[in-house]
Amino acid sequence: MVKSIWIRMVSLLCILGIGLSFCACSGTRRSASMSLSAFGTILYFTLYGPDSQTIEKLGQDLRKECERLETVFSFELDDSDLSRLNLSEGPVKVPSEIIDVLKIALDVGQKSGGALDVTIGSLIKLWHIETNPGVVPDEKDIQTALAHHGMDRIVIDEAQRTVSRTDPDMLIHLGAVAKGYLGYRLRQIVLDHGCSGVLNLGGNLQLCGSKDGADAKWRVGIADPFSPEDVFAELTVGDAAVVTSGAYARFFELNGVRYHHILDPKTGYPSESDIASATVLGPDGAVCDALSTACFILGKDEAINLIAAYPAYSYLLILQDGSVEATDGMEVFIHE
Repeated sequence: MVKSIWIRMVSLLCILGIGLSFCACSGTRRSASMSLSAFGTILYFTLYGPDSQTIEKLGQDLRKECERLETVFSFELDDSDLSRLNLSEGPVKVPSEIIDVLKIALDVGQKSGGALDVTIGSLIKLWHIETNPGVVPDEKDIQTALAHHGMDRIVIDEAQRTVSRTDPDMLIHLGAVAKGYLGYRLRQIVLDHGCSGVLNLGGNLQLCGSKDGADAKWRVGIADPFSPEDVFAELTVGDAAVVTSGAYARFFELNGVRYHHILDPKTGYPSESDIASATVLGPDGAVCDALSTACFILGKDEAINLIAAYPAYSYLLILQDGSVEATDGMEVFIHE
């Protein structure tokens, strides 16, 4: 697996250690790096704060929040709140985080014409791209899975804090939104500690405050979808989420065809569009996460129309022919 986003200021060789690893920083700020396994990937955090004690407490709180939210959103853990919902036969009282994420998913799903659909859990489970040894599911099984999805089959009762599935064979999978939501929650914890940092959530990047505690922006590199070890473009970004969706991180190949993890809810197969990677920037990581997935599936023209419905968000689309479409005014440098 290759990373889809990297940060020029962060040395991945430095942050592979266990726990917090402190190092010097300019001025009176201190910095530390940590990594942990959660949400099916390795999360890398680089944190900046006034002193080592504050940063160490911050690292502990970030770890606790990651562990807590994984027990809420995990599709794989049998005892998670999401799994409990997927096994239910009626309204289920769920944590507020699930309702928050479902509301975002429903909004983007509706505005994208169903390109984003968190009810395709059965289809994701059928393809199991992360562990698939190279087997394309039977067409009949794909059609059966497609028969049990649809965002209109989710019923949310905010007053009672319950969620219902009107189709008991439908499975909700929040992988297209949950990591972005995680970044959004972790950002607030970082800022509450009077710190700043870079949270690399595996394709999802959350930038918190500024490195020097003042107004300096971060420099973000976007991987080349055609050569993922290389950098295609660099962005200058402030306190925001940066999320990229592409077909180059999780896939298998069979007879010269690449089958990747971003499935099209309309076909049941890995999506095919003129977009090689879709990056979305904005204030809410969950919205960025949902939009980047939907954009990748929709293709250039529909993706640009979709982002127009979210004025606080920007996009960088790398097309299959190597050309680029980006929001006007975005601070972007394309590598030659």
